[in-house]
Amino acid sequence: VVGEDVSVQLSKPGRESGQAVGYLDDGTMVVVERARPLVGKDVTVRVTSVVTTANGRLVFGNVANPAAAVGAGA
Repeated sequence: VVGEDVSVQLSKPGRESGQAVGYLDDGTMVVVERARPLVGKDVTVRVTSVVTTANGRLVFGNVANPAAAVGAGA
């Protein structure tokens, strides 16, 4: 749901510059903007949009608290 926060582990870089990708427990792909340096970490993502495709849902979002996420990785 747009505006909701979800927790996800970022597993790989995304297709576009700066993006990172993770997956929800149900297999839904989550694309996170400006999160490439956080690949391999668990982050809280604020959902900005959800797109339904032939293959399922795609969730797009931003790191909910970028300062905390970067601090956790340091």
